[in-house]
Amino acid sequence: MTEIERLIALLSRLPGLGPRSARRAALALLSEPQQRLLP
Repeated sequence: MTEIERLIALLSRLPGLGPRSARRAALALLSEPQQRLLP
């Protein structure tokens, strides 16, 4: 299992997120600039 697949699997466990939505969310997170992801 690749890291992206693991991220999708983790996101799909959240309430209201199915596999397709989790995939979209994972791809959106990865396409964001790193500065936005920092706390």
